[in-house]
Amino acid sequence: MATYAHDPDINLVQSAKNGDSQAFEKLVMQYQNRIFNTVLRMLGDYEAALDLTQETFLRAYQGLARFKQESTFFTWLFRICLNVATSQRRLYAHHGHPISINSTNDEENTNWELESKEAQAEVNLVQKEIQSAVQKAIATLPYEFREALVLRDIEGLSYEQIQEILDCPLGTVRSRIHRGRAMLKEKLLEFDPNL
Repeated sequence: MATYAHDPDINLVQSAKNGDSQAFEKLVMQYQNRIFNTVLRMLGDYEAALDLTQETFLRAYQGLARFKQESTFFTWLFRICLNVATSQRRLYAHHGHPISINSTNDEENTNWELESKEAQAEVNLVQKEIQSAVQKAIATLPYEFREALVLRDIEGLSYEQIQEILDCPLGTVRSRIHRGRAMLKEKLLEFDPNL
């Protein structure tokens, strides 16, 4: 496999490998929100997403010396993120832990809505209902389809990046996204035929 010399993070990665903790801190700052959002959408558990975001970066830091640049740092980090989320999902399944769909911090998210105009509050309420329906529908999808959809449609990754992260053929990635979208559409219609 080719080395990714065009990786935009290569200088920070090299500095971090050489012991520069500030370089790794910059990588954390650059990707922490995306990692958190991905884990949150995969598991639907706000507290777990916080913990697993930290776990992802801890594993990345510990494994940085083994990073051989056969992919970009970004795709390598997301692969770690998905491995951590998959392990947690298996733990939930084994221990019967329910996945909470509405476990985001609603108090923080709604404070600004209370101060908005009535018309804007109504629009926000409708948007929240749609978001809630989408989150519930995503959470019911089989994990492999949920994983592909979150990476493509929510994180906006290219098919090639998803192929690297999931370590599967491009055709499989396309198929999972296509089938996942079809299943998501069916689920959304079950939740609300007006969507």
